[in-house]
Amino acid sequence: MADEAISRPSDSVPSQSGRPTLALFDFDHSLIDDNSDTYIFQQLAPELMEDFRTLRKMEDFAVWTDVMDEMMRLLHVKGVKEDDIRKALATIPMSSGLRSALSLLHQHQAHLVIISDANTFFIQTILQAYGFGHLFKDHQIYTNPAHFDDQGRCRVCYHHNQAQQIGLQHKRNDSPNTHQSPTPIPVAVEIPPSQPSSSPHPHQQQMQQEHKCERCPKNMCKGMIFDAVKNRHPDSRVIYLGDGAGDLCPALRMSQGDWVLARKDYPLHRALEQNQAIVNATVKLWSNGDEALALYQSFLNGGD
Repeated sequence: MADEAISRPSDSVPSQSGRPTLALFDFDHSLIDDNSDTYIFQQLAPELMEDFRTLRKMEDFAVWTDVMDEMMRLLHVKGVKEDDIRKALATIPMSSGLRSALSLLHQHQAHLVIISDANTFFIQTILQAYGFGHLFKDHQIYTNPAHFDDQGRCRVCYHHNQAQQIGLQHKRNDSPNTHQSPTPIPVAVEIPPSQPSSSPHPHQQQMQQEHKCERCPKNMCKGMIFDAVKNRHPDSRVIYLGDGAGDLCPALRMSQGDWVLARKDYPLHRALEQNQAIVNATVKLWSNGDEALALYQSFLNGGD
């Protein structure tokens, strides 16, 4: 897919609204056209899909991030290697419309940010496969940190409330009713910044924080992330692409003149309809990449 990489334009075009653009993206079923979490299992070990359903019914795996961390253990037990996962992720669909939208936003000097409940490894691998890795620096991707441990297993950690995840993992290791595994589940460790600093970037600080938002799962409050990003771009007009229930929290924090691009008939669309009285941003619906691209074109041309 390297031939589909976008080039850095020599002549950038600002937004017609006269204000900078802050473009925020959910990832699964939004920027890409599938769920990266389940996609790799469908491709590499479809027999494990039943384990997803089993884990979701267990109290100790109420948070999706914990399910993914355990599923990656099961994938490792199957003998699946990091390179196998990378190759599978590189085949996940991303519509031509949204690829064009990224190029367009880049040309208009928009600040691009991903806020996703996936994980760093999946997102960075897919962006690189499609040639968009250079558009999103590390501090422009807010998601659950992931890394490969000494045994070659992919570990997925919480973005927020990391201390709670460690406590839950200890509890599962001590419980006779936990999901059966041949060895105790290793406890996730915090990923240190690649460049230690006395003044860490707010992205690193985010991973240390707790949240008490009742709308969001324990591992991540997208609204809290939205506030931190928006505070660094206070004059920007915001456009947010999403599909899931977790995207409601940031959508409710958006202002008049901002746009929420909600995927039609997905949970975010339904949640916005149920909360119309407290939604300040303009809601636009899309069903496919071409429709999303047309909305970005209208937004950048000053549409309201």
